[in-house]
Amino acid sequence: NSNLFPDLNLKMTRLDEKHALQHIHDRFSNYTSRVNQLTDTNQKLETLLVNSKLTEEELKTIKEMYEAELKEARHLLEQNGAELSKKHDLQLKTAAMVRDLTSRLEDEQALRKKSDETLLSTEQALSHKEKLLLAAFREHDEDRRTIAQAMREKDEIRSTLAASKKAHERETV
Repeated sequence: NSNLFPDLNLKMTRLDEKHALQHIHDRFSNYTSRVNQLTDTNQKLETLLVNSKLTEEELKTIKEMYEAELKEARHLLEQNGAELSKKHDLQLKTAAMVRDLTSRLEDEQALRKKSDETLLSTEQALSHKEKLLLAAFREHDEDRRTIAQAMREKDEIRSTLAASKKAHERETV
């Protein structure tokens, strides 16, 4: 059959070759396109890798910085914890002292109240005694006046008696 139509075979072969070449060309074109795409992707990945390494170094630096800050923060927390503990102990001691001083104040206030009551009672007793003493002084002054009056009367009676005796002696003589 191919001998009968040599031109047809040749045409078919050329057509097949043309299709084969077109197919090879398409494959090569796809291959080069794919190579270009992979090259672009590779460049992007290399850039990304370089950026990643830079980012990794930056992250390492940031990590070290944060670790240093964390170390400092932990140290400050420990210091603050110690200070807080001291303040808490001081607060407990202060609270105990306040309770003790409050108790002592209440005792002192009770003693003061008792002293004030005793003082008031003593002042009232003293006032009563002063009134009694004043009355006694008045009585004493009155008694002295009475005694002085009695002494004058006695002197007058003696004087009268002496004059009566003289008069009696003159009459009897």
